[in-house]
Order: sequence, then structure tokens, then C-alpha cells
Amino acid sequence: MLILIISGALGWVLFGIQNQNLKSQISNNQIRDIIVTTGMGEHSRVSLPDGSLLTLNAQTTVRYNLADGKRQVSIDGEAFFEVARDPEHPFVVTANGMTVTCLGTSFDVRNYSDESNISVVLRDGKVRVNARDADLTMEPGSRVLMDRQTFALSKHTVTPSDYTAWLNGEIKYNDQTLEEIAAELSRNYNIDLVITSDELKQERFTGYLGRSSLRNILDVLCLASDMSYHVDNDTMVYIYPRKKR
Repeated sequence: MLILIISGALGWVLFGIQNQNLKSQISNNQIRDIIVTTGMGEHSRVSLPDGSLLTLNAQTTVRYNLADGKRQVSIDGEAFFEVARDPEHPFVVTANGMTVTCLGTSFDVRNYSDESNISVVLRDGKVRVNARDADLTMEPGSRVLMDRQTFALSKHTVTPSDYTAWLNGEIKYNDQTLEEIAAELSRNYNIDLVITSDELKQERFTGYLGRSSLRNILDVLCLASDMSYHVDNDTMVYIYPRKKR
């Protein structure tokens, strides 16, 4: 088993240089599994032995099974997959009860345990999504959600770039609650955010912020809502309702 733990603040890390060594060790049956992990505020671009490319978002773990010529990946967190075509060996991604199967394509899988849904967004090609007795085929520009509790699948038409802006270090929100945004900011900026109002937690935001600092994002959110924030020792952010004048 090979374990790669990505470290370093906010940078992009390229592990493609590891491929030749991995292939050599795999051919000698020295490696059966690869585990790649990113922490808070970290991203990584990884080249797998079959030629597929993965880009991992913050706080993500990907396990890649190489046994018997299989291409099997499990994911906790979020990653964008660019799958090398191999009709004889389907590429299979599992995420807490949901299975995504493809031959060669590019798509995003988001599976954070603190979110109620698991998401798949397809940019190119075609994939099949399974969850218990449900089975859906995706085309480019579609998004499938699986309810984490019921395993029910739903399919939607979307603009893929809205859900993959993070690949370019950009911030884009699509009708997300402040609670969801706070969790995402915590992962990406390695800081704890506390929302003191239940009402604020449920406010929803849509917008594009490009490449922004944490303070700039919070300032924009404050302009769009009746809220303020306070940063404590650069380790904690408190978000609270703005006082009425």
C-alpha cells in the first residue's frame, strides 16, 4: 500500500513525477492500493498509474485499488476525475452507497460527510450512477444528487463550470446556505467559522467571487446580508446578525 499525504498551505501539488515508480512497483506486485489525502486549505493534482488524472479539493481522501487490473476508487471529500479510456476496465468510483461507472470521461464527485447529498457533475462523456435499486445514466451538463439518508437519486441540468470553479482556485456559490458556505470556507482556508444565529445559517447565496481572500469573501457576504463577523486570533471567525440601528 502506498499512502501520499499532501502537505503545504493553499498550494497545488503535482505528483505526476511519482507515476514511473508506481508503475514499476505495481508490476512487481509491491503495491495494491494507493491512498491520497489532502488536509484543510490544501489541493492536489495526482496522476494515477492508468493515466487518469485526479484533482483533489481540501479535506479529501481517495483510495485507488489496483488489484487484478481493476480501476476502483473510493472517495471522501471532493475530486475532479479525468479518466483515461480503457473499455476493458471500467473506472468505478464509490461514495458512501453511490457508485459511478465510466470508461473514459471527466466528472466531479463531492462527498463531504457534513452535507446531506452526494453530488456527481458530468463535464464530458457518459457515466452510470447506481444507488441501491436506482440507476441513472448521465450526459454532459447533468448533475445527480443522492440523498445520504434515503439513497434516492435525482437528476438535474446544470452548467458544469459552476461546480468546478474550485479547480482554478475560484469561488462560486450556487444557491448555497451560509452554513454550507462556512463549512467550505473552513476546509479551504483552514480556519473555524461559527455562525451564532440559526436564521443566518439558512440564508442562501448565489454568486461568483473569482480568486478571493477569506476577508474579501466575508465582506461580500456581509454586504449581501444583515450580518457581521469578527476574526479571533486568525484561528476563529464568528458570524452574527448585524445590529439594527
